[in-house]
Formats: sequence, C-alpha cells, structure tokens
Amino acid sequence: MNFSFLPYQARRALRASVIASCVAAVVAPAVVFAGPNDGTTPGMNGPASNASGDQSTFQYLFDRKSVFVEQKDVMPPPLPNYDALLPFEVSKNTSLTFAIDPKSVSIGTDDVIRYTVVITSPSGVRNVRYEGMRCGDGQMWKMYAAIDEDGTAWDTDTSTDWEKVVYNSLNAYHTALAHDYFCNFQTLAGDAKQIVENIRYKRALDDQRPRN
Repeated sequence: MNFSFLPYQARRALRASVIASCVAAVVAPAVVFAGPNDGTTPGMNGPASNASGDQSTFQYLFDRKSVFVEQKDVMPPPLPNYDALLPFEVSKNTSLTFAIDPKSVSIGTDDVIRYTVVITSPSGVRNVRYEGMRCGDGQMWKMYAAIDEDGTAWDTDTSTDWEKVVYNSLNAYHTALAHDYFCNFQTLAGDAKQIVENIRYKRALDDQRPRN
C-alpha cells in the first residue's frame, strides 16, 4: 500500500497496524485448530491457561490421548503342546495352576500382546483361552477364543470385549501377567521373545526394576 500522502510518523504507525493485523490473521487459525473444540482458547479462558498464557497449546497437544485401533483379523494360534507350557504363579491361596504356551506369544502391530493361557484344576480339567492384553489405558485384556468342549478346536464364539485388569482378586492371573511379565507400567516390557524368557526363568519385572 502507498501511504506517501501521509506524514512520516502517521505512515509508520499505519504500516505497523497493518502488519500486526496480517500476523494475527495467519496465527489465529493455528490456535483454533490446535485447541479444544469446547469454545475455549488454550492459554486464554480454558483449563490449560496459566499466568502468561504461553505454551498452553503445546501442553494440550502433548496431553492428548491417542485412540487405540485394534489389529483386525486376529486368528488363534495352533493348539498348545501341554508338555511345553511355562507355569507362572498367581496366588498361593488358589489350588488352580496357570501356564503360558510359549509358542503362542506374539505382539501385534497394535502393541497388543497375545498369548494362550492354560488354567488347570486339581483334578486335571483344563480351561484353555487365547487372549490379548494391552498395557496402555490402565491395562486391558480380552479373550479371542477358548478351546471347545471336545478339546480339539478353538471356539471363537466365546470372545469378549476389552475389560480392565482387576487387581487383588484370588484367581486374577491377568494381574500376575500384567504386573510381573507383560507391562512395564503403561508400556510393553520388551518384545515377545524377551517376555517369554522372563516367564521361563521366572524373572518378574519387580525383581528387575532399580531399587532406591
């Protein structure tokens, strides 16, 4: 724009005003898209605001939770070899025994660890389940299949939705697996091979964490 007809001081002030307006027009959309869609502006009138109003947008993006997308078409592995199972301890107060089929353990592209667990009663009756566990979202588990009554094939009609791992339950083997072997808090405790070896040699995660 040509402001030559104005005095020098007036031209300088007007140019500064135009530049400020242009900068605001460029920056404002970025703030709107980066912030929450509840009508508030980060750093101004939302819960993320602070004394100076700076960095609130970055904090919002940092704290935003990712959405879990489960791997599709999960198929059960071959039936377990009962002579090769790896036992793990759940509770000294239960008469049931628990074991993992080492060949069934895998980690999917969705960071879900999947495994076959075998629960055996004192009389020798087996409950065999193919399950998955994810360490994020507070630790969740689900069942994909269980061996049918004849013990010869997987029954996928027994599948369940995702559920929270429940602590302090008598037969809560999910708790033992999550806490001792699968999850280092909210992340997986290694790859499938490392986790299997930890179960094989009973190297619980608590024993490997540094002590203060």
